[in-house]
Parts: sequence; structure tokens; C-alpha cells
Amino acid sequence: MCSTMFSLQQLKVIPEPIVFILKNYILQVLQSLDILFLIFYMCIIADTIYVYFFVAAKAFIHLRGQGLGRQQAWVWAIATLCFAGCFFMTQRKDILKLAAMQDQLSVLFIVALPLIFLLLSGIREIAIGLILDVQMVEEEGTMKIPTDLLVAKKEQDIGAQLTQQAVNVMQTLQRANCDYYQLGHTLAAYHPKLYHAMNWRERYPKLDIKPKVAVTIITNGILE
Repeated sequence: MCSTMFSLQQLKVIPEPIVFILKNYILQVLQSLDILFLIFYMCIIADTIYVYFFVAAKAFIHLRGQGLGRQQAWVWAIATLCFAGCFFMTQRKDILKLAAMQDQLSVLFIVALPLIFLLLSGIREIAIGLILDVQMVEEEGTMKIPTDLLVAKKEQDIGAQLTQQAVNVMQTLQRANCDYYQLGHTLAAYHPKLYHAMNWRERYPKLDIKPKVAVTIITNGILE
């Protein structure tokens, strides 16, 4: 529609061609159709601004902790600050720069960051390593001569069996929401920022905890 009404050179000069076209249409009820366009445009802008203010207030309360008053009060406070900041942006080029920055930040916060957090939440896990030194004892003369290959095979078999048992134990503890091995205390000690950024009681049952048992045979019973 714009290309049929204006040339390419004119489109470079006219910043809002749609509004310019609507101004040429006059109805008996309305002086100009651009009034309807502006009403519809203001409804969309107002809804967007309300969402931004609400999320900004919620984020501020979350970052600063609880007990800072009602969120509605912070919405009005942030709205007042934004309104006051508008008096310092009187040049059109500054407004266009802010609009372009807002578009880029919207893509970052609405698409990029949630996607990154989703990937991180999907791959986040806790790996628990346990190294056991065991002794093999011959039972009724059934053990073969302990070659290096046989010993390595036995270490893998025993380690896999103990690992599966450890996995079953951890799954049972998570279903009961019982942090018996105090993984939360370890996380708080070595990664306090990560620990305080989450609700450990709610997060613990959903974690992907992968225990792994490594077995080393140090003696071979009477065949040593």
C-alpha cells in the first residue's frame, strides 16, 4: 500500500507512511481515520508497558530479597522513574536509539536468555564419584588365576553393580526429598551464590544425580 502511494525517495522522507495515508481519509463520524489507528496503537503500547513494569518490579523484589513492600507499589515507583526519564530525551535521534536498543534487548531477554537457561537446566546434574579399594577372597576354589585382564573385568563388573545400587538409593532419597548425604550443605559451602539463587528443597528432587562407583582390587585372596 505504501509503495503504491509513495515512491522510494518519498518513503525515505516520510517516517510514518501509514499514518500519513490515513490522514487523507475523512469520515462523517471521525475527522480522520488515524484516530482509530492511534487508539489501537496506544492500547498495544499500554499493554506492553504494563507488562514491562510488572516484570521489572518482580525482578527488583527478587534480587533485593523479600520484605520490601507490595509489588504494586514498586510498579508505580518504576513507572514514575521512567516518566521522569522521558524529560531528558527530547531529541528524535535519541528516542530512535533507545527504541533500537529496546528491540535488541527484547530479543535477548525474551528469546536468547530463556533458551540458554532451558539448555542449562536440561544438562545440569550432580556427579558423585566414589572410589573403593576391595579385597578378593577365593571361595571354594572357584577363582581363576588373577591375570590383569581378569582383574580389570572384575573391577568393571563390581563397579557397575555398585553404581546401579547407588542410583537406586539416590532415586529413593529424592522421591522422599531426603538429602541424607547433605549435598545441599556441600553446594552451599563451595558454591554459595548458586545455592542461594535456588530453592534447594524444591530443586533437589528434580536434580539429575549420577553416582558412579570405581573399584580397585588391591589383593587377590590366597592366590596373590
